[in-house]
Amino acid sequence: MATILVVDDELGIRALLSEILTDEGHSVELAENAAQARACRERVRPDLVLLDIWMPDVDGITLLKEWIMQILSKFFIFLCCIFPLVMEPSITDRPSSEKWKARKD
Repeated sequence: MATILVVDDELGIRALLSEILTDEGHSVELAENAAQARACRERVRPDLVLLDIWMPDVDGITLLKEWIMQILSKFFIFLCCIFPLVMEPSITDRPSSEKWKARKD
């Protein structure tokens, strides 16, 4: 089954969700704030995150945006690394202003 990270500042909600999800056969990780959620996400890489919106230190939306930007930045770096390998030598030999023009032949 899935590994699920439950992030909520309220102990009762974390406990209830953990009990339900564990009964369904899932592995559950718990975090009560953004710092714990970051550490847990790095350590475990959950399949699903149940994220509280209103938390005292960092709200869930801000944390979600942070994680999305981390994912996109890794994707962007990956694309930058493979892009030059795919380009034809004739394109890379052109002056930099011409490199990005569409090829017409």
